[in-house]
Amino acid sequence: MPDSTPSVSAASPSAHATRTTGPAIPVGFVQGLLAAAQLGEAGRSMLEVALALVDAGWRVFPCHQLEKRPLIQNGFYSRSNSRDQVERWWGGQFPSATVGIVPGDGGLIALDVDSPEALAAVQTAGLLPAGLLQALGTSAIGGQYGLIAETGGSSEPFEFLNVRVPPLHLYLRVPDGTPPTAIPGDLCRFDNGYVIAPGFIARRRYRIYSRRTQLAFKQIAG
Repeated sequence: MPDSTPSVSAASPSAHATRTTGPAIPVGFVQGLLAAAQLGEAGRSMLEVALALVDAGWRVFPCHQLEKRPLIQNGFYSRSNSRDQVERWWGGQFPSATVGIVPGDGGLIALDVDSPEALAAVQTAGLLPAGLLQALGTSAIGGQYGLIAETGGSSEPFEFLNVRVPPLHLYLRVPDGTPPTAIPGDLCRFDNGYVIAPGFIARRRYRIYSRRTQLAFKQIAG
């Protein structure tokens, strides 16, 4: 998680969006997430999923299929965008490993919404896209809600304000590269934490739920 992202040049891995009108959007990174999700849905190998992310600019690392812990020394600090390294990991050592990414590498934040408490914190911080809860209640998820992935780990769907909500990663763009402070750090993955990329099936598929350019952290909070 077809894409309605406007056609603009992809940003480099170190680039971040700005607060100016028409900010630069890390389209390459977003397209990589979408490509990974599509490969996963098609039942392709995790090597292909990992390479699609690398080709889009992401640095990746292998994680345990169910426990989500890194399988390499130094964890996400040893992530790589080398195709040769990725082929050694998924082509030999860890063929069934899931793919970990650090959202900050792509100028993104990932909010880990896997419980009523987490969703309440996101809502209190003003980071919940308007209308998303109502859309979840009707299963009418449109692109206006940004880039959202349903996660496939151990967390189960939960009830929130009489709406059944699947565990989600809500991806937001960081306009100035500054880590957010409006939400507890254990719910937010930026440059000092990681998430499992779309495309892997654990207990459920990590899949794109809403396919569009991620909304800006400041725009939602503002």
